[in-house]
Amino acid sequence: MSRLVLNATHFRPEGMDGLNRYTSEVIRQLTGFFPESTTLTSTFPVIGASVKSPKMLARFGFAGNLSRLLWNQTALRRRLRKLEAELFFSPVPEGMLRPVCRQIITVHDLLPLRYPETYPRLKYYFRRILPSLTRHSEKIVTISQFTRKEVMELFGVNSAKIDVVYPGYDPRTFFPRRPEQVSPVLKKHGIPEKYLLCVGESRPYKNFEAAIQAMAAVKNPHIQLVVVGDANRLNEAIGELPRKIGVESRVSFTGFISDEELAALYSNTLAFLFPSLYEGFGLPPLEAMACGAPVIASNRASVPEVCGNAALYFDPENNAELVQHVNTIAVSENLREELAAKSLRQAKKFSWKKTAGRIREIFIPYLKNV
Repeated sequence: MSRLVLNATHFRPEGMDGLNRYTSEVIRQLTGFFPESTTLTSTFPVIGASVKSPKMLARFGFAGNLSRLLWNQTALRRRLRKLEAELFFSPVPEGMLRPVCRQIITVHDLLPLRYPETYPRLKYYFRRILPSLTRHSEKIVTISQFTRKEVMELFGVNSAKIDVVYPGYDPRTFFPRRPEQVSPVLKKHGIPEKYLLCVGESRPYKNFEAAIQAMAAVKNPHIQLVVVGDANRLNEAIGELPRKIGVESRVSFTGFISDEELAALYSNTLAFLFPSLYEGFGLPPLEAMACGAPVIASNRASVPEVCGNAALYFDPENNAELVQHVNTIAVSENLREELAAKSLRQAKKFSWKKTAGRIREIFIPYLKNV
């Protein structure tokens, strides 16, 4: 019997952003490897997980974060003692400051330290709590070499304590769509046949402004930029930027759309643009590559780890480079086909099964009878 306890107390099925997607996929795979494990949740099931202890926390936002922080230092310790846990794993950077069993946590990025104005409350947790958590954990999983270096630099963690495990994507959802599957989605959202695509919540570090500003210099007037994702409250002004620079007819915002519609847009785009200034990993370019999209990406942070040699890279603070790539790819079908083929090959290097399999290897020394 494996006395492994998995943490899903932060999971929200209605908000499948990067952290929620990572949690659901990793736990779904890990419970396959460890069917006797216990998953702690906040009163609802994690996708595919065998939940044995579902009654716990049910609040989110600041109040929820605070209640989880307190719960982790009190009731969680009692729960783990009762379960006679050997190992506690958290797919997010949460855990016990005084562990009652061995503990492994996951650090996705250090955004609240690099962009504290974007995370005005969370920055205090990352400054005061997370460094101590890293010291009191047996291992730290990071989702890129970039984040590993950040944790070493900012928290002084020894490199031997950190294991890099890349995330994956769902091939049942993200795969190339046929033209007849794409057309209804384009019609529904009023998108022309020739378009560029940006995906994500419009947080300031996502740098969508660069893509919008580039449209003023894109030569083909029939090409439109489509921005998919919710508007972040810290960057709501981005919706007015196209009008201010005179490209309102060439930029459209769809808001949130389903994964199925998103896969259709990935499959048909002239190029997927990813101008981010900072990423712990970056799921959108991976999902875009899995759909065969040509990718034009920032050369910052972890992005080159995700895209490998499958992307055209640019300095996200040099719009001339981005414009040049867009103008080139717009007129070169051969280049688009070459990049699309590279995208599909690069995406195959990643899968959630590989992710969970690597995490399983990290667990083995800390579990008996496995």
